[in-house]
Amino acid sequence: MSAKIYKPATLFTLLLVVAGCHNANLAINGRQTETPETIPPDALITLERTGCFGSCPTYAITISADGAIVFDGTTKGRAESRITRDQLSQLIAAFKDANYFSLNDRYAGAIDGCPSYWTDQASAITSIRLDGKSKTISHYYGCRERRPDRNFGDVWPEPLFQLERRIDEIVGSDRWIK
Repeated sequence: MSAKIYKPATLFTLLLVVAGCHNANLAINGRQTETPETIPPDALITLERTGCFGSCPTYAITISADGAIVFDGTTKGRAESRITRDQLSQLIAAFKDANYFSLNDRYAGAIDGCPSYWTDQASAITSIRLDGKSKTISHYYGCRERRPDRNFGDVWPEPLFQLERRIDEIVGSDRWIK
C-alpha cells in the first residue's frame, strides 16, 4: 500500500526533472548557451579573410541555415562540412552579443572611428542574414586601440574581432588553413 502513496509523488518528481531538463542550459565547449532557438530559414553567415603584407591565410566561409559550411581557400581549395543546430545558434548569439547590427559597416581608418591605424594588415569581412534583415562589415585589422604609451593596441573594435574569431572557432577553420 505504501508503494501506491509514493507513485503520485514519484511521477510528480519525474515531471519536475523532465521539465527542468527541458529548460536547462547546455554547456558546449565550456560556454553556457540557452537551448537552441529556431533558426530562420533564410539564415546565412559569411566570413572572408583577406591577405596581408606577409603570410596571412585568405579564405571565405559560408554557413547556411541548415548548418552546411562551404570553405574556399587559396591554399587548400574548396571544402564542405556541417555544424550542428546548436553551433549555429551559438554563432547567431555571438552576432547578437557583438551588437552586430549597430556596428559601422566599415572599420578601416580614422574616418570610420578607428582610434589608431597600422598598415599592411589583413581584413575580415563578415555578414549575416536573418529574417530578411542583413548586414555586412568590412574590418581592417590595422584599425587599433590607442595606448597611452603611443604604441598600437589591440584590434578595434574588440567585440567585432572576437566575433570573427568565434566564427573560425565554431567552424573549425584551422583544419583547412594549416
